[in-house]
Amino acid sequence: MARKTKQRRQSHGSAWHWKQTDCWYYTLPGTKKRIALFDEQGERIRGKENKEAAEI
Repeated sequence: MARKTKQRRQSHGSAWHWKQTDCWYYTLPGTKKRIALFDEQGERIRGKENKEAAEI
């Protein structure tokens, strides 16, 4: 019987919140580098409650 491969908790290419910095990040598929997400004013998107802003 073949083992099922473990899936990642979250796929690369979606926004995720880092509790330590309280900012939202994005990880490009195929990389391990995180990219901070910014709003229209150029400020980092902060706070767990700003999930909708981070996903847009």
